[in-house]
Amino acid sequence: MYSLSGYASMIRDQVRTGAYVEALRRAVKPGDVVIDLGTGTGIFALIACQLGARHVYAVDPNPLVEVGKQIAAANGYSDRITFIRGIANRVQFPELADVVVGDLRGSHPLVASNLATYAALAQRLKPGGIMIPQQDRVYAALIQAPARYAREVLQPWADNPYQLDMRAALPLILNAALISGYNPARDEVILPSQLWGAIDYPTLGDHPGPVQFDRTLSWQVEAAGAAHFLYIWFETELYDGVGFSNAPESSERRPWVYGNVYPLAQPLDLLPGQRVALTLKANLVGQVYVFQWATRLFADADAAVPLQQFNQSTFFATLLQDVHKRAAQFKPTLTPNGRVQAFILGEMARGEFTVAAIAQAAGRQFPDVLPDDMTALAEVARLSQIFSQ
Repeated sequence: MYSLSGYASMIRDQVRTGAYVEALRRAVKPGDVVIDLGTGTGIFALIACQLGARHVYAVDPNPLVEVGKQIAAANGYSDRITFIRGIANRVQFPELADVVVGDLRGSHPLVASNLATYAALAQRLKPGGIMIPQQDRVYAALIQAPARYAREVLQPWADNPYQLDMRAALPLILNAALISGYNPARDEVILPSQLWGAIDYPTLGDHPGPVQFDRTLSWQVEAAGAAHFLYIWFETELYDGVGFSNAPESSERRPWVYGNVYPLAQPLDLLPGQRVALTLKANLVGQVYVFQWATRLFADADAAVPLQQFNQSTFFATLLQDVHKRAAQFKPTLTPNGRVQAFILGEMARGEFTVAAIAQAAGRQFPDVLPDDMTALAEVARLSQIFSQ
């Protein structure tokens, strides 16, 4: 969940948040009912009230909605905003909405829980109601950044000053997104962006099955260089021509609008006339999207046998000893900590005992895990904060 400083950074960002505010200005009419998904401290709910909304249902599982209530009171909107701490697609709203607004995505929109929320909330719109965003278009480009590849991929796993063989970590690094918040610049684009897929939010609930992307992108190389990273980014149309993007080809740097950067298994040394084919897939496995990218370099447009080829997947960034625990045939048993939490949740489910009483009982039952009163009380309080109502 976002921290208060995280919400502050988003509110300060005039590219992303500013675009949402402009979309609300065009969409919200006096007397409208609005649902604000992932409200946080309530910025969009407050703006909707400024624009004349009759009532806003502001939903977020984050406990910082309590701060949102205080901010709403300070602005005179307590009677017009109902803050709900919970998962939006599990909330029973008392009325249909004229506008549903939410920014439920980070570096890319392919997050299963968020898409499920949008699909469910599309059904909570009045006929003719407005969903913000309207559409996300997802793109891919290949990036040339040799120094960053050496620093963030090869070091220290393939190259370190300690004369240690640390290459066992390379498969994990080479199949996962970089976590540095790196936004490629325009002059780092070696093969330009191509459309990978699109998500239409108002109609998400009309189509059975999850959103799946599967497309082969092809480039004819025009200039010599090297490709080191796959960059996946999106542009959004929020409403009526209002939106934002983080196209790497753009000259404007937008620090809070970011994409996903994946390393190639090996740098591609490119010469004019060569062809690059990239088969890029996103498949929903359970509740997580698995990304696959298969890269092939051909001598020319007509060549059938690649000069270089390699297959990568975020699946391979997962420690395989943990993957088997998600298999349908696996029979799970609880760890010692799991047994403690099961006991505490069972006592909470009865609804008869205080936090202190549950902690006392848990401490007696599990002295090896909860060796003293303070440890037991802290664990029960933590679970109470997450699961109690």
